Amino acid sequence: MNKKVVPDRNIIESAYCSVVQDIETKSLHSIIMESAKKLNCIKKPYKDNLYSARPHLPFNITVTEQTKDRALASANLFIRVIEKIGYKTIKGSSMIRINGITIGIQLKEFFQQTEHIPASEEKRKASTDRYYNIPQYDLIPSGELAFIIRAQWMPDKIFRDKPKVKIESQIVDVISWIFGVPEKIEYNREQKRLDEEEYRQSENRRIEREFIEHEEMKKFQRLKTEADDFDMAMKILEYAQALESRILTIKMPINRKSEIRKLIKWAKDKADWLNPVIAKEDPILGKRHIKKV
Repeated sequence: MNKKVVPDRNIIESAYCSVVQDIETKSLHSIIMESAKKLNCIKKPYKDNLYSARPHLPFNITVTEQTKDRALASANLFIRVIEKIGYKTIKGSSMIRINGITIGIQLKEFFQQTEHIPASEEKRKASTDRYYNIPQYDLIPSGELAFIIRAQWMPDKIFRDKPKVKIESQIVDVISWIFGVPEKIEYNREQKRLDEEEYRQSENRRIEREFIEHEEMKKFQRLKTEADDFDMAMKILEYAQALESRILTIKMPINRKSEIRKLIKWAKDKADWLNPVIAKEDPILGKRHIKKV
């Protein structure tokens, strides 16, 4: 897919200035007019002090009566500048597609959260209806508007009213940021790919290190076993030699002396089997060690 050239900030500023100069001579954009017809700002709290606007508008706007006109004017200015640049929102929505990336735009009013003081009627209802919950907070409209930009692969971006700069004066910043989204997403994807590659390599290094450590520990355990076996073989051999010396110095029946000599030979054979230096093969137990020298 051929990528469309993304306008830079200078082009966006030029389009903005052009739209601002003649916007008063034009009626509201058809998308905004349709949204204005459907927009149902509640003039008073309807439940738990919540304010709301009717959903599913052509342009995604959620405001109260006090900010409706400013919100519609800001949305109108936004769409006019977008179209002046040569782009259009996706039909029937406030989404725009740039080089294959769908970007959603919402214009909403923020609310202030205050502690809710239960009324006597609420207390009475809560005492008789176990499914009724008294709200903990009230949401009070702040009059503060914000553009919220949403796109896959990246967190939401919020442009909101500032003390000295209202949202309608930030349209160039909003649109500039929107047209930079594909590049940001491409960067995020590449960064994600690099992070995954780094993680894969890190995991490979960890597995390789664990394997080397495991093999090294196995070698050490074999060494320890061989050293322990060598010590035991020397003790057995020393014990056999002590028996051998003992039967030369004392008198005992010939058959008893013969049994001890057989025991001494058996013990020496087992010492040679246990000794990793000699590593003799036992006719019953087989080989315990591989002869090294």
